[in-house]
Amino acid sequence: MGKRYFCEYCQRGFQDNLTARNKHLKSSIHIKNQQLWYHQFRDTQSLYNDALRKKPCQSYLATGVCQFGNHCNYRHLSDQELYNLKQSIENEPLLSNEEILAKWFVRRKSTEDLKKEERETIDDETSYLKVPPNLKPFGLLPPSLQPPPYICCLTTCFNEWG
Repeated sequence: MGKRYFCEYCQRGFQDNLTARNKHLKSSIHIKNQQLWYHQFRDTQSLYNDALRKKPCQSYLATGVCQFGNHCNYRHLSDQELYNLKQSIENEPLLSNEEILAKWFVRRKSTEDLKKEERETIDDETSYLKVPPNLKPFGLLPPSLQPPPYICCLTTCFNEWG
């Protein structure tokens, strides 16, 4: 059977060899899906500018549904939605890159502090569910390396195992 490659953009799997992978990565469907993925993270100003350049989709305006969905070349925003988008842009404060980074660092620090407090309270309740000392310098660990929550251990019946 051999190894299989799964494309997260296209939600499709195929045999993992050089020719199949290159063929998929160069396909128009993959390129379009990749663009759609990155376009969902655009700022409101670029969304508004993009919407102004496109003509309205007549099918979407008439029925509320477009057979092309996100791949449509026309605009799926009504005039009211465009106006609301413009208002949100005008109400948005203009921040420099340094201010954006500082804001992000503050948010990250506050979430790390909250998680640290949660870990300390859990550590007080359970001495057997601690992160090993050699993993503590890494900070936030992925879920697979974190100990299970204390509540999970209370509700699990260990007598039925094995």
